[in-house]
This record gives sequence, structure tokens and C-alpha cells, in this order.
Amino acid sequence: MPWFVSADQRALMQVLLNLLDNALKFSPEQSTIEIILSRREFRGIEYISTSIRDCGPGMEVREQERIFEPFYRIGSEMTRETAESGSG
Repeated sequence: MPWFVSADQRALMQVLLNLLDNALKFSPEQSTIEIILSRREFRGIEYISTSIRDCGPGMEVREQERIFEPFYRIGSEMTRETAESGSG
């Protein structure tokens, strides 16, 4: 049975590309990156859950609370190996 999603196509693409870019950037070479789609239900409404699983270093719980802040980046900019403007 096909899945249909009603969403802002550009915003959804931007989020997925950002997550994949980060997974590729911070995972060791030759590691596996998984994209997982699953059908879920909450209070009678079906939706699709998307997860990306990688082998990168991850984030501390205290940092996860800030992930949706514009341009937030973990740690000091001086210690980063990659130069970017933020998390997207």
C-alpha cells in the first residue's frame, strides 16, 4: 500500500538533506547510515516517522534541547573541523 504525505516539500527536503549531510560529515568512513520510515498512529491520526541512524559521536542530552534553535552548534567554533553557519 503506498504512503502519501501532505507536507511542505521544500521544508521536508531541506530537513532530510541537512540530517543526511550531518550523518555523512560526522560518521567514520565506510560506516552505514540508515534512513528508517515507519507508519505510526497518535490519537487516531496516522503519520510517517522518519529516523536517520548513523555512527557519529552523537549529542549530549543537554545539547539536544537546543537542536531547533537557529544556527546553534555544539562546542566552540574554534575546535570544529568543518566551517558552517549552524545546524540549519
